[in-house]
Amino acid sequence: MKKFMRSPEEGAHSSLRAAADPQLATETGRYYHADGKEKRPAKLALDTELANILWQRSAEWTGLPA
Repeated sequence: MKKFMRSPEEGAHSSLRAAADPQLATETGRYYHADGKEKRPAKLALDTELANILWQRSAEWTGLPA
């Protein structure tokens, strides 16, 4: 199992790159793999109907307005 685990530094790499790389300053909504390369999200993550359902249910469960 340990061979699949990443160090905290490796795990933070893509987030730090997205936050600090000037070339990405105008990019939004992108996903980056731990190796720093852009990666397309899973098909399910791009399902806008499912996202709306999740948003509505999350609002109901937390008692917040949708």
